[in-house]
Amino acid sequence: MNFIGIDLGTTNSVACTFQRGDFKFLKFSGKVLLPSAVMFKDGKIKVGEAAKNFSQRYPNNVITSAKTYMGDNGHFWEIDGRKFTATDVAAEVLREIYKSARKFFNNAEEISAVITVPEQFSANQRAETKKAGESAGFTVKQILTEPVAAAIAYAFGNSKPNEKIYVVDLGGGTFDVALLEAREDDYYKTLIQGGNRSLGGDDFDKALVNIMIIEIFTNTGVELTEAEKSGLSPAQYSTTIQKIYIEAEKVKRALSNAESAQVDIKNLFPYKDGVFDFHMTITREEFLKEISQYVQEIETVIKNSFEGTEFSAADVDRVILVGGSAMMPFVRECVQKIFNKEPYSIDDLSKLVAMGAAIFADDTLGNGIEHHDIISHSFGVELVGKRMEKMLLQNEEYPCERTKTFYTVEDNQKAVRINAYEGEDTEEVEQNRYIGGFVLRGIEKAPAGKKIEIRFAFDKNCILHVMAKDPKKPGVEKEIDLTT
Repeated sequence: MNFIGIDLGTTNSVACTFQRGDFKFLKFSGKVLLPSAVMFKDGKIKVGEAAKNFSQRYPNNVITSAKTYMGDNGHFWEIDGRKFTATDVAAEVLREIYKSARKFFNNAEEISAVITVPEQFSANQRAETKKAGESAGFTVKQILTEPVAAAIAYAFGNSKPNEKIYVVDLGGGTFDVALLEAREDDYYKTLIQGGNRSLGGDDFDKALVNIMIIEIFTNTGVELTEAEKSGLSPAQYSTTIQKIYIEAEKVKRALSNAESAQVDIKNLFPYKDGVFDFHMTITREEFLKEISQYVQEIETVIKNSFEGTEFSAADVDRVILVGGSAMMPFVRECVQKIFNKEPYSIDDLSKLVAMGAAIFADDTLGNGIEHHDIISHSFGVELVGKRMEKMLLQNEEYPCERTKTFYTVEDNQKAVRINAYEGEDTEEVEQNRYIGGFVLRGIEKAPAGKKIEIRFAFDKNCILHVMAKDPKKPGVEKEIDLTT
């Protein structure tokens, strides 16, 4: 059996294994980071750097940051007459990793993978991630949350008795925080968690793009906020925006180490009787002003994570920064201000999660790790009046399950509809996220008030199972995995 840990990222993905006492990273075109980009064109597929390299020439054929839409199969990209979901894109990225892993291990044994996801991922998003991994060829041992993986990597051979570790994980599209307890005996327990599913490095890129678009408009009068306003053809507009985004990512990295960065894009778009070459300087101060709302949100999320708990920032022994976007100086400054201590980070924060996943994946190492995680959102069943009864509670340790008794509302009722939701609003069920449902048929005829038992179970792979039965009529029961 081969073992591998995979950090399936919004911007980049990393795959790691642990061999002969050391971490070994898979490489893609000579690099550890595999861009989570996929190009579909003329029936052919390119992944990673190969896809990014064609993004300017074929901007409508390249998909990036698909992880943001994981689990939302209503969102898709239509390319060359085919529709692709985020799960499809993730499967292609993972398939590229699988091919590289096959070459790395150089044997015919199956490859067991632990794949990480954001703490704030829903049960459905975790299930879709597992589905993508299996489609790629992996035996998915477990779906592990990124903060837990980071804590495992940090504490591996380095933990102190009952050390409380706070993880700040800022990636390309998601922001997670979690407080974990780590002990010398490889015991890890998530104590609190929080985050924002739609905050990450992509937002910083967009802020820089906005700065550039304003400057371009000032210099040329060309409005690039919408294709229709630009005066460019659809193809010209797509290529122009793609060039700006690529430059924004370069500027963002540069501003992590310098007070200013140069923008230099030649032949940006046709202009008058020639072409427009774009040049400008962006300072870190300008950048921070543009992203001030995101900086505030990062601080708010961290502080709010302690609300309603028995813990505070003063209880934290160590703060760990994780994710490529956490390299930016303002993140470190924000964290240092809140916790009044210097956060821990390694040179390349993008590797830490994959390292933890690799440790957990390995049977020799991982089977000795005791891991206790908590549910990020409550699960409940819909009641009459569009209300919700919570079955499993937010921050409850899992695996867990709970059975409750409910009652029919009509005489001689023949069936009961079971609708499951994820969220915290008990008064308006539709404010929560609908997971799925089914109909329990053939229940015993009886006056209103007949008992129906419903069980919710959340397993170690973060998969939710729902069962309903008529306790008075054997055989009338139904159980379903609502996350697939």
